[in-house]
Amino acid sequence: MYTAIYPRVSTGMQASEGTSLDAQIEICMRKAKDLGIPESMIKVYREEGFTGEDIDRPAMNEFRQDVAQGLVRRLIVTPPPDRLTRDLTDKLILCRELERSNIELVFVDTEYRNTPEGQLFFNLMSSIAQYELSLIKKRTVRGRLKAVEKDKKIMPMRVAPYGYDLHENTLIINAQEAEFVQKIYHWYVHENYTLREIGDRLYALGAVPKRGESRNWSASSIRRVLTSEVYIGKFYYNRRETRKIRGEKTKNGTPKKTYAFREEKDWIEVTVPSIIDPQLFELAQVQKEKNMKRSGNVKYEYLLKSMIRCGHCGRMWQATT
Repeated sequence: MYTAIYPRVSTGMQASEGTSLDAQIEICMRKAKDLGIPESMIKVYREEGFTGEDIDRPAMNEFRQDVAQGLVRRLIVTPPPDRLTRDLTDKLILCRELERSNIELVFVDTEYRNTPEGQLFFNLMSSIAQYELSLIKKRTVRGRLKAVEKDKKIMPMRVAPYGYDLHENTLIINAQEAEFVQKIYHWYVHENYTLREIGDRLYALGAVPKRGESRNWSASSIRRVLTSEVYIGKFYYNRRETRKIRGEKTKNGTPKKTYAFREEKDWIEVTVPSIIDPQLFELAQVQKEKNMKRSGNVKYEYLLKSMIRCGHCGRMWQATT
């Protein structure tokens, strides 16, 4: 059995003085030396670039697996307690796992004893850490909203909308992509192409979707172009609210998220260069409604067909024999 050292920094803290991984490891190694633990009996679980908001982290998962297998005798970490995790519930679960395996928890420069008083102090510090995290997130969001509202800045995004590039917090028109955007609207409104036909046409002309993962255009990507008001010069910030689903991940291993639209009064509109005329945009919305009403079985007439919509996903009610 060996002594574990768990250093962690989130991405924004890596360059901060006194909180780097190497500094944490050095401090913990000195503590281990003071306890008379040989270096050969020490294992370091190095966690770089992961926030303490979620306990599901590579090095932490490896440590918990070793704990379950009875390989760990002692854990040394630097204070504060949120080095392990900022979430109080996760912290209590982790401490229960350590207690069940009789693992000694050692904080550098902080005395911790597994007594009612020691646990009370530990939980108080954990609650304060969780409260501080909430305040940090709140201030960060407030700062972004002020920057958008006052300076009309476009915050960094994973991918700019098709037809645009993000340059110095501003959306600028990508001339080549904008030409294809105009073609999409023309085909849809004036030539009555279906989304699949538009996708085939784009593929044949060599147009590549923004993310470039595939040259094929999905119907959802084309529909997004035909319904987004960014193409008439209106970019909305703070439109959607994102929440992580605890314990669930996507196929790529990233945390799964849910999205919900905020009330329209909370949206912040930023004017950007337009690619499409507002009248053409409205014609596209009218065409979309016509297409949806004509979709499905046209041989029979059904009550309420295309007249009601799912309140959860927005899909139109369809009918079949």
